[in-house]
Amino acid sequence: MQIINGQTSQTTTWQLALYPKRTGEIVIPSFQIDAAATQAITVNVLEKPQLSGDEQPELFVKNSLSQLSLFVQQMAYYEVKIFFKGDLKSGALTAPNIPGCSVEQVGKDIENSELVNGERYQTITRRYSITPQQSGDFKIEAPFFKGEMIERTNNTYDYYAKRKTVSAEGDIISFKVEPIPAD
Repeated sequence: MQIINGQTSQTTTWQLALYPKRTGEIVIPSFQIDAAATQAITVNVLEKPQLSGDEQPELFVKNSLSQLSLFVQQMAYYEVKIFFKGDLKSGALTAPNIPGCSVEQVGKDIENSELVNGERYQTITRRYSITPQQSGDFKIEAPFFKGEMIERTNNTYDYYAKRKTVSAEGDIISFKVEPIPAD
């Protein structure tokens, strides 16, 4: 809301973060609210730039499954670990959804730190139990983390420091489930 020389005006602004799943041209369609309408926007999504050999990312995700060959009703542990440098203020991690499997989070998230290539990262680890209910080939989609980090200009604490949106994606994991043996 804004009042200038006794005249009142109001503005509503929406900010959306986009996380494209593929490269190439993507069209964000127009939308309409009452009498106002937006224009369609075409975005060209490029490949993620590769880091140089000595450059470390500020945020990345690693995921693993304890066993890649299971039997029906045999439990395996699936672990997702978020590595970050800096001050992470908020975030959300996608949960695994595997049709034909029972998936449950095991315990609470574990916060720790680790050295990676000589640099210290803070970590958050989340574990799941995965129990297949049928045989076949399965795939766990790559976990996706999005959050906000404080953008610091120097080492001092700044209450009004800007926040920046960050995201990272793990790997797709495939595994095989055999039927329960007859014997």
